Amino acid sequence: MSYFGPVADPLPTTSSQNPASLGSKADAASFAVTQSTEDKAVLASVAAAVAAPGAAPPTNVVANVAKDAAPVAIADGTVVRPWYTRVGAACVRLVDAAGGAIFPVASASADGATNVTLVTKIGSRLEAYNGATWDMARSGLTAVQTTVVGLLNTMPVGRYNANQPTLADTNAVVLQVDSRGNLRTVNMAAPQAQDDLNQVIATMTRPLVGTTYTHTLYTYFGQLVTKALILTGNRQAFSFTATNRNSGIRYFQLHNKATAPAASDVPLLVFMLPGGSTTTVTIGNQFFTDAGVNFPLGLGWAVSTTVGTFTDSATANEHEVQVQYL
Repeated sequence: MSYFGPVADPLPTTSSQNPASLGSKADAASFAVTQSTEDKAVLASVAAAVAAPGAAPPTNVVANVAKDAAPVAIADGTVVRPWYTRVGAACVRLVDAAGGAIFPVASASADGATNVTLVTKIGSRLEAYNGATWDMARSGLTAVQTTVVGLLNTMPVGRYNANQPTLADTNAVVLQVDSRGNLRTVNMAAPQAQDDLNQVIATMTRPLVGTTYTHTLYTYFGQLVTKALILTGNRQAFSFTATNRNSGIRYFQLHNKATAPAASDVPLLVFMLPGGSTTTVTIGNQFFTDAGVNFPLGLGWAVSTTVGTFTDSATANEHEVQVQYL
């Protein structure tokens, strides 16, 4: 067999051995070693290369000792010569059963990398699991972000911006602070309502032009009937005005019905209309309050000559009605 490696002290020999041919005969305590002339030349070349760095060793030395590429995979029980770099550094390479590297050459990290780990990998990045893949964590953000995936759940930090950022829907940005590090907050009270001098909140009703926040107005000036259905369904009454030009007392009634009031119906609310040449009664939020009075079935009105039930004996042309409701 060929022996490749440092030359050791000569092995013990017997008197019958030729010193020029080591290992031609061995006793029970020795083993045969044959060193070829080529191997001697290789060792001499290696020794010369070590003694004189930079010298070019023979081709077989470059192919088998100093290599840039990794050695090929080997079979079970097979040996391979050591692997060195071209600067003489010995390399240790861990491989699996098929010769594949356990620690492969590092590749560029990618966002949304798979969650399945097939080999041991070394990275220098922060990662956050989003439920499907591992994302490179976005940390230390200071600008407005259009998407936020894989953000670390860390303690909040604030940033001072003389000009506040403007965000769009789904954007995110770090907490904003003032120049002294105080968290910036927004006063949700309308500035017009603040009376800082007197330390009170001043309020005032501001009328609006239009139908917003207004009640629906029902009017009856036809002087043809003494009762009518204003509207069916769940309603809320807030105020009314009724007139009486009869000399006798009449009663203005509001009924909780889905149809117009009929004889003997019992009203929900009753208000007296005094007799006289002209009498107008107006009842507003001093009775109904700002919340109004609910009529779940429907809202109807009637002018009756009796208080507890509807008696349809009033004169139609003696009464006008106006009701505000929702």
